[in-house]
Amino acid sequence: MSNLQRRTNAAYGIERWLRSKGYKVTNKTTADITSAFLKSKGIKYTKFNPRYKGNWSPIVCDALEVQAHFNEFTQFVIKNFKPEEK
Repeated sequence: MSNLQRRTNAAYGIERWLRSKGYKVTNKTTADITSAFLKSKGIKYTKFNPRYKGNWSPIVCDALEVQAHFNEFTQFVIKNFKPEEK
């Protein structure tokens, strides 16, 4: 499995978890959530660029680092972000 495939699968897992908890899942919101978490941990992260049209979006770039700390990530998201109101 290539590096891009591993990262894409990890990003999909993060997005599935966010969606199951009622959070809005778009490239921008997911990138904002993951970058806020990585910034709080002092880990290097990729900023969102709305003009970028390639495969290496910030969520894909940061997915493996987030999955390495997934339990902490889930607690961070629940504590700091509110789910979407329906």
